[in-house]
Amino acid sequence: MVRALTLLITPGKTWERMALKPPNVFTVVLISLLQLIAITSAVEGYGLLTLGETVGGIGKQLHLSQERVIRYEVFYAVASSLSFLPEHFF
Repeated sequence: MVRALTLLITPGKTWERMALKPPNVFTVVLISLLQLIAITSAVEGYGLLTLGETVGGIGKQLHLSQERVIRYEVFYAVASSLSFLPEHFF
């Protein structure tokens, strides 16, 4: 976000700085991907709590408990985060 703002204010100087020092993979994962996973998990959890889950083909809504939604979201957030790890960790 800061880089985007500095690109608007002083684009030439910022592009030179970005070309000389590109971000490493850890920074990109930490800043971009993990935040995206956290935000989407929170939005999906809120949707599951308020709207429930559709069961079967006829559209019956099943309201889920808060504990079940939290367990579901934590599992999928951890699984999504682990998918970005290099395979030599496993």
